[in-house]
Amino acid sequence: MNKPPSTLLLVEGRDDEHVVKSICGRMQIGHIDEIRFEHNLPSTADKKPPRGKEALLKALTNYLESRGEELTALGILLDADDDRDASWRYITHTLHQLGYADLPAQPDPAGTVIQPPDRTIQPPQPNAGASLPGTANPLPLPRIGIWIMPDNQLNGTLEDFLKFLVPEGDPLLPYAEQTLDNLPDTPFTSPRRPKALMHTWLAWQNEPGKPYGQAISAKYLNTDLPMAKTFANWLRRTFFDD
Repeated sequence: MNKPPSTLLLVEGRDDEHVVKSICGRMQIGHIDEIRFEHNLPSTADKKPPRGKEALLKALTNYLESRGEELTALGILLDADDDRDASWRYITHTLHQLGYADLPAQPDPAGTVIQPPDRTIQPPQPNAGASLPGTANPLPLPRIGIWIMPDNQLNGTLEDFLKFLVPEGDPLLPYAEQTLDNLPDTPFTSPRRPKALMHTWLAWQNEPGKPYGQAISAKYLNTDLPMAKTFANWLRRTFFDD
């Protein structure tokens, strides 16, 4: 029996998964069939699946070749970290190799959505030589959505995105910034500071220390702000638009 078409979102970790699920719930977006933060590769079949950005990028081709037929849409959500352009180049190079054409040179600030190409991919054939994509038993390719945290433009991480969701005029955020600035020996370097800031700020809410997803559900983080609406619209365009 053929599997029904499905939607799949690839993320770096569990925090990303919970943030997406909470935003979908708060904004009544819809249900994404599967969100994966553990990324299988043929070389890791007998091991615990790796997580993180590098594992996601390495597994992208495998997802499309092994599951492209059953997917109507595949989303890619990852951090820019300190080099947004490198992440973008890797993704678009992989997609180009699989047959996606007319790929933009830069991410769309509103979140990128790439329609499936007319060309299809050749499914992996055991014990067979290489063949051109789409030459035999071709598989269709899904629509692709790409969001690079925080906002498709700046370098940064999930926590930088969440900072955009802190209510306007919040009095605790500047104090949390000042607290980190005044710590001795500057223990939080630039890559770690956004996470330290967000956890410090969440520790001072009425219910201290909620995880990110629960902080969205509890309305400590405001999904009515522009960045949340832009992200929600990207999810809709990727997974739910006809």
